[in-house]
Amino acid sequence: FAINQHKVTLQLGSSPTSSPFYMALQLALHGAIMVVDEMIEPFRRIWCLFEVDLLEGKPLTLITEDGPLQDRRDSGSSQQILEIFNALAGVSACDAVASDINDKLSIWYLISNEHVRRFW
Repeated sequence: FAINQHKVTLQLGSSPTSSPFYMALQLALHGAIMVVDEMIEPFRRIWCLFEVDLLEGKPLTLITEDGPLQDRRDSGSSQQILEIFNALAGVSACDAVASDINDKLSIWYLISNEHVRRFW
């Protein structure tokens, strides 16, 4: 699933919950996949974190240039897997980037827990 990067504002809608990503992930019965590198760049973007949050316990398969991460546990790729897990340990929605600050604020609100939202 992708959007036209030259018409992002038109295709994303007025809020994260009106985006095509939100709608598609609400219908995802079997989870989602995400293509990552050793630096897990998608996890550094607020929209990608929002999409992961929408899975609500459904599986997320991480795909690298060598294929699905879970298929490589015994293939001698332990160093790459360790690098990815170490990078994941440092992921924070506070540090995630967005091209539009309003998107970032809206997503922070949506993914925060109910106790935080009371003070928003």
